[in-house]
Amino acid sequence: MKTGSKYWNLVRLDSSGTLKITAISAAEQFLKKQFPQLITDENTANSLLQKDLVSIKDSQAKNKLIADRCLRCFISHQIKQACILLDMQFGREHGFSRQDLFIYTLTDTLDNFKDVASSRSNLASQYKPLAVEILATFNPDRANLSTWTNRCVKQHRELQLFLLEQGVYLISNWAIL
Repeated sequence: MKTGSKYWNLVRLDSSGTLKITAISAAEQFLKKQFPQLITDENTANSLLQKDLVSIKDSQAKNKLIADRCLRCFISHQIKQACILLDMQFGREHGFSRQDLFIYTLTDTLDNFKDVASSRSNLASQYKPLAVEILATFNPDRANLSTWTNRCVKQHRELQLFLLEQGVYLISNWAIL
């Protein structure tokens, strides 16, 4: 998959729990117009693109919602990768699969991608998908979004509880010291 397409293809679970990749056409159109080099250059630096998208998202620009969606699409791909790595490391030995992990982490839905400008007051009380939490705490000057997402997935409370039930206790090298 091209680097650019990760910013407009959302990895999500459908109602049956099956992994689906859904193209967000508004995000694709925005990226192709705003960042045309993304389409022609396979080696586009993710960090530069992410900084630009975060600055648009944090501004008062009319494109802030679409920049948010682009970043959440990218995060969904990174969440999927983090779950696959956890499955490869511990799944067979501890009796779980990546599908079990997806349930706790791929919580973004197409409903969350609808325009919410009219219902801003309800946002504070609504459940926030993991991708939204990751994006809210991401600082492009301090980390790469891939690295930050991997870290946040491993620290996600529900996922850690599930892994603990399976006999996996994730602990960092720094915590051991």
